Amino acid sequence: MIEDEATNTQVFNMKLAGKSSWIGLNRKPWHWVDGSPLTFNSWQGGAPNNYGLQYCVAEDNDHKWMAAGCFNPNPFICHEVNLLVNKVEVNFLSSANLADPDIQTQILQQLEAELRGRGFVSKLSFSIKPQTQK
Repeated sequence: MIEDEATNTQVFNMKLAGKSSWIGLNRKPWHWVDGSPLTFNSWQGGAPNNYGLQYCVAEDNDHKWMAAGCFNPNPFICHEVNLLVNKVEVNFLSSANLADPDIQTQILQQLEAELRGRGFVSKLSFSIKPQTQK
């Protein structure tokens, strides 16, 4: 969120030279990507034109904000990234030796490929719990 001129200047100074950068402001109504309302602005001409498919906001080389189509290939200026971490326990029933590092590598590669194909970024690890006596 850009809430004041000091933050706006800091964002401007982080930009790539000669490039407009997405700043995380979206239309309908104008709000930040975290859902916060717009309380400060630096619009070109004083206000957005809310025209057509211009639902995202980039900062231009003159340190002014402009509404633009979200499909434009601009770099992002981000303040914070929140990661969602899920821990999943998987039980295998197999005659293979799951303690074998080569088998573990194959299993992890297949799981990672499946997760990546579904749009997930994954960092996987393999551990074997001791079996309990029945």
